[in-house]
Order: sequence, then structure tokens, then C-alpha cells
Amino acid sequence: MTNPVHDQLVLLSAIVDSSDDAIISKTLDGIITSWNKSAERLFGYAAEEVIGQPITILIPPDRLREEPEILSSLKRGERVDHFETTRRRKDGTLIDISLTISPIRDRSGKVIGASKVARETTEMKRADRAHRLLSAIVDSSDDAIISKSLDGIVTSWNKSAERLFGYAAGEVIGQPITILIPPDRLREEPEILSSLKRGERVDHFETIRRRKDGTLIDISLTISPVRDHNGKIVGASKVARDITERKRMMLELRRANAVLEQFAYSASHDLQEPLRTVKIFGQILMQKYGEHLDPEGVTALRFLQNGATRMETLLRDLLAYTRVIKFEKPSEKIDANLAFESALQTLGGSISEHNAQVVCVGSLPSLRIHFAHLQQLFQNIIGNAIKYAKPGIPPIVTISAKHRAPYCEFSIEDNGIGIAPDYAETIFVIFKRLHSSEEYPGTGLGLAICQRIVEQYDGRIWVESELSKGSVFRFIVPD
Repeated sequence: MTNPVHDQLVLLSAIVDSSDDAIISKTLDGIITSWNKSAERLFGYAAEEVIGQPITILIPPDRLREEPEILSSLKRGERVDHFETTRRRKDGTLIDISLTISPIRDRSGKVIGASKVARETTEMKRADRAHRLLSAIVDSSDDAIISKSLDGIVTSWNKSAERLFGYAAGEVIGQPITILIPPDRLREEPEILSSLKRGERVDHFETIRRRKDGTLIDISLTISPVRDHNGKIVGASKVARDITERKRMMLELRRANAVLEQFAYSASHDLQEPLRTVKIFGQILMQKYGEHLDPEGVTALRFLQNGATRMETLLRDLLAYTRVIKFEKPSEKIDANLAFESALQTLGGSISEHNAQVVCVGSLPSLRIHFAHLQQLFQNIIGNAIKYAKPGIPPIVTISAKHRAPYCEFSIEDNGIGIAPDYAETIFVIFKRLHSSEEYPGTGLGLAICQRIVEQYDGRIWVESELSKGSVFRFIVPD
């Protein structure tokens, strides 16, 4: 014959032991009287280690004052709900927990003990702190940060979004994101949502959006899918940056560059003919009347011829500089070794005259760059290395390359006179020369042309050098 009371106790005991929460009972003196499986997992003590022990073995020293207050409340028959505190595990580590403590009464209603339900909140608190930190970062960001559902409904809106678009958070949360999109741009939203649903990120997408007052602004959007804890995509996060001023400055810069390029091209092209005339008639004068001139006259005529020759070289280089403008990037790779050999052929006379050695270490890579541009880079840099040699010391020039995805880095090292570090940027400025033309001939355009070429390929050129210790010119271009 079954005992209903016994069966009920067995059932209650099973429920307590299967609970995910630590369930503990204690006397009004704070002595532990029961301890379930979750209490073992949470605090690290087996039941036999703690039953009969004071509950204070779980309480850190700086929290001991809490126990008398809790016991006083219990003796008055009061329940303590969701009391957040810190307790200590068997191994000494501290954990954040939430306590709910209820009085236990006997048949007459007298309070004889307490039941504690303890739930660890360490992860919850850590997540809460992280959430608050992220919220603070989002709200203090200079960029507009917006989240939306996969249906395009705005779900969050930071302070910078308010400043950028003119809407308060309460005006847009719950509204479709399309309130920001001009009619002629509405086709963009379905395409963006399709990319997000495939788990794709949209990086630096430049477009136009509309403010609350109707004005249009240029923005750059970075849009990332938001996933739930199972990895399912549930929405999107948008970071929007106002690029109106940058676009305006770029437009002005393009216009200024176009005017400058047109002027430089016209000037260099139109001046060629009269300059050629000066040069030719100077030669005629020297041939026909040179013997009739006194030494001072011959010197003056030679100055005239040299000046015309130098101006002709200057205009040729200026024309080359203006021609390095936006162009279609090549789809096929070229062999850098062939461009290097072509540059050496062009420099053959200078190499022989200075008894120079030009050495290539290893094989040069193939990359997507126009052959003439790479050949000109090699020719200008190697030519300078030969020209700026130390007096009486034959130039030695070494070229090498290495792959650093997505770029190739070329290095051209020499044993020449070197460059003071303070002038490492100056040497790439158009017409800027560190030496007179009497010391070292040139126009001050060679390295400016190199920089212009490299930058058109989204690359970079720089020099590492010290006076009297030679130079290493390096440039990177996409492979």
C-alpha cells in the first residue's frame, strides 16, 4: 500500500535535485541542512562536505555582514527576493549570484529555517557590462550606427544618426529604412537586403540619402549581417558616414588637377616649337660665326645653347608628367624582368660612362601594370642611382622584389651619396631638387613622375636613406 505523503516527498526531492538552480536549506542559526546537485555544481562542495556546516563558508569576508541581516528578515517571516551578491566557491573563486530566500515554517506556522535558491549571474553580469560598454561606444561614435530587421524596419538608432539624418530615435524606430532613401535610389535597398540574407557584408558603399528636412547627403555605408546565437541572420547593422565634404573637395581637386594638367600639357607642347627654333639658330650661329666671336661671345652663345637644351629636357619631362593621368588598368600581367631589361637598354650609355653595375637579385614577378609605366619607374630610379654616385666610386645598384599580398614590393638599393632623412618626402615634389644642375644635371621631375605613376595604381613609393650611406628606394603596386 502506497504512502501519499512519502510519494509526495520523493517527488519534491526529485524536483529539487533536477533543478538548474542551487537549492539549499539552513536553520535560523545559519547551519546548512540540505544541498542539491546544482549546489554541488555551482559551489564545488559535495553535500556531505557542507551539511552541518555554517552557511558562512560560502560568504567572502567583506560580505559577512549580509548574513545576520538576512537571518533577521527570515525570523520576521519576510522573504528576500532576487538579492544580488557575491559568494565563494570551494576553490576560492568568486561568483556573482542572485538569491531568493524564503522562511520555512513548522505546522504551527513558526519560522524554523530558510530555503535558498541561488542562481549564478556572473555571465549575465558580464554580458550586461559588455552590452553597456557597446551601447556607450555606439552612442559616442561619430558615425551613424543603425540596425534594422531583414524586412528593412529600423530597430536601433544612435546619437550620431540623429545628428546626421535629423530624426530622433523615437521617430524612426519601427519605421522602414526607406524613409531615408531618395526615390531614385530605392532599388538599392532590395539588393542590399539580398546580400545580407546571403550572409554577405557590404563595404564602403557610396550612395545618397535624404535627411528629415529633405536635403540630400553623400554617405558611405558599411552594412553587416546580424546573427542570433544559432548563427541565423536576423537583421543588419549599418554604419553611415557623411562624405559630402570629402566628395566636394575631391570634385574641386579633380577640376583643379584637370586645369593644371591642361595648362602643363599646353605649355610644354606649345613651347617646344619656339624653343626648337632658338636651339637650331643657336647652332647655326656657332657654326657660321663662332670663329668671329671673341671668347666672351662664344661663352654667351654656349650658355644660350645649354639653356635651350635644358629647357627642352624640362618640357619633355613635364609632358611625361602630365600624361600620367587616369587610365584603364590592364587586365593582363606583364613580366617585370622584361621591363627591367628594357630600362637597362635605355640607360646603356650612362651605365657604361659611369662604369656602373646593375644587379637583379632573383627573378622579378609578373604584375598588372602597363609595361611603359614599369619601365619608366626602373629607368628613373636606376638612372638617379647612377647619376648621384659618390665621386670616384663606381655605382652599384641592386634591384629585388618580394610578394606581400595583395602587393608586390620592389627595392632598388645604391651606394651613392645618400639623402638626409629630412628630405625623404621633398625629393618627390615636382621641380624640387637638392643639388644644382651644375653639380648633378636633371629637371627635378623624375621622382615626381615615379610617384604619380605608383599612386595611379593605388600604390606607394618612399626612400630609406642617410647622407653618405646610399639609398634604398621602395615602391609597392598591386600584383
